[in-house]
Amino acid sequence: MPTVRKAGVELRRQSILAEIAEALGTTADETNDIRMVLTKTGVSSEDIASEFGDHRSLVTALAEMLATSMLEPLAEPVTGATFRQRLLAFGERVADEYAAPRLRCLYRITRDGAGRTVESDREFYHHGPGLLTHGLAQFLQAAQVQGVGLKGDSQRLAANFMALLRVGLDDSEALPTSSARWVSQERREVSRAINLFCFGIQKGARDGHLAH
Repeated sequence: MPTVRKAGVELRRQSILAEIAEALGTTADETNDIRMVLTKTGVSSEDIASEFGDHRSLVTALAEMLATSMLEPLAEPVTGATFRQRLLAFGERVADEYAAPRLRCLYRITRDGAGRTVESDREFYHHGPGLLTHGLAQFLQAAQVQGVGLKGDSQRLAANFMALLRVGLDDSEALPTSSARWVSQERREVSRAINLFCFGIQKGARDGHLAH
């Protein structure tokens, strides 16, 4: 496929995903069918068949798009001086997305929607939560190379950080996500998760500045 044509196809695909993601954010809490979401867009069944093949593949593509967006703060090269700042920006991006209705709706569709199989669950995890953890692991591995005091396997470290982050965010669920109070608590929970994470993996007292 010529480069220009390939770029055009990818642009159309991303445009479709962006439109559906926006619709996910305005969908009723009980919705568990991606077809109901599609009725709020200008995307046709022919578009889905042409670009994604089927609805389950569409849901997986949406998960990949959201995971890629959450990983954006980790894209630039990391140094010891920027490690915590970048991890904080990532944590806040994840927290914002976890609080937004579109990700909750997407998870509900995956869990309760029609056509669910072991293979579709595996694909969703690989391209969604798995991709997020893997991207964080790559960032932590790069930080290790740069001399940031991280001990242990980067994939395990990434899984531990995500677990710490989720615990803090789960504790914030009682507050309205649109409130200033929730945003303030979210930021505190992200910072707390980073403090706990850095404290747990620092090599010694000389690296203690990572936990402050």
